[in-house]
Amino acid sequence: MSLLGYNFQAIMVVISATGLLLSIIGGIFALLQWRQNTALKRAEIIKQIAGMLRYDKEIAKMTYDVEYDRFKYTYKFHEDTELEQKVDGLLSVLDYACYLRSNGVLHKNEFTILEYRIVRIASRYDIQAYLWNLHQFAKVNGVRCSFQYLIDFGIRNMLFPSDFESDTCHHFKTKKFLNF
Repeated sequence: MSLLGYNFQAIMVVISATGLLLSIIGGIFALLQWRQNTALKRAEIIKQIAGMLRYDKEIAKMTYDVEYDRFKYTYKFHEDTELEQKVDGLLSVLDYACYLRSNGVLHKNEFTILEYRIVRIASRYDIQAYLWNLHQFAKVNGVRCSFQYLIDFGIRNMLFPSDFESDTCHHFKTKKFLNF
């Protein structure tokens, strides 16, 4: 093999190695950029949810009504469409946050920003009674409950009574207002 052929091969190896190295560096930068963008998207989601809980007039009022036990789940609740819609709006926001956490969209440390509010609301007896009614009604009808992610969060974190999933839950027997 001639000296010229050897130099040509060495140059080609150097060019190939340089190209590979540049590709790896570019891949690392792309990965870092992607991670930063997804973190920013998660932060935006948290900001939107927290903003709804604090600044949406109806949801914020409902949040405080529940937290300070001004909301009562009675047999008349389902006759008051406006109140039921407000409660459902609040629970939908919380359920969505729990959905994002359970599917890994929000990381544990990011979820903690919302967790206090979720725990405060899900711990309230009248909210639990309402969720229990919806959960039992959905089971009887063979459908998934509207707020299943929130319910799963409450069960997993032991916020609900241990017999919550039972249709004879003794904690809520006086609060059975749906036909199941």
